[in-house]
Amino acid sequence: MIRELLRQLLRKLPKPPRRVRDFLSHAGLTFVYVTFIGALSNLTVLIAGYIITLPHLFEFILGYYMEYDNQKLWLIYLTVSQLFCIAGCGWFLAMTGSNAARYRFWYGLHADRPDLPVMFAGIGTGTAVHGLLCALVTRVNMAYLFFAGPVQYIARFIARGDRSLFVDVAFYFPRSITILAIVIYCTLVFAAGCAGYLLGYRKQYRDSVEEAEERLRGEGADKTWSDEDAKQAPSVFRDK
Repeated sequence: MIRELLRQLLRKLPKPPRRVRDFLSHAGLTFVYVTFIGALSNLTVLIAGYIITLPHLFEFILGYYMEYDNQKLWLIYLTVSQLFCIAGCGWFLAMTGSNAARYRFWYGLHADRPDLPVMFAGIGTGTAVHGLLCALVTRVNMAYLFFAGPVQYIARFIARGDRSLFVDVAFYFPRSITILAIVIYCTLVFAAGCAGYLLGYRKQYRDSVEEAEERLRGEGADKTWSDEDAKQAPSVFRDK
């Protein structure tokens, strides 16, 4: 009963313009994608760390401590995690662009080109909200920033940070370094998202055009039947 009343109430509410709906959809999806990929990028750091330490496994058992240059280590970690975020966000937003192209094509909304203001605003807003969340979390403690893997390694690389199990030592650098790392991370993710969106949009547009042309070629009896076929008697009346 309550559910039906809510449905009727929502139907009576005026719908926002299409471009507003597209903007909100792009912004929400971008925020979810970037946050998910940023959290998943920590796995790439674990894998890279395992590969780096594997040759020294038995030396660790004997009490050896690997003297690996900190800057090289931060560079490796930030590279693999940032590339993972770039590839992942580009791939997910390519699907968003593909869906937008399909919708715009079948509704005749100048589908040969994407709505660039909506694309930039939507992806930019979603990325900015993610970056703002990163800034708020790092205000408390950088160690809690699990959903944006590359940020801490970018900051450590810029600040030439030390390796340590203690948070106060590992993240001992100015607040400005942290903000700069977040800006670099979000800028790269934003650029990757826009590039993926455009690639997905263009590919889907070409596929939609080919699909529409194929349908036109296959429609109508005059395109599949010749005059002789039209005059031919049904099979039940033919001589066996």
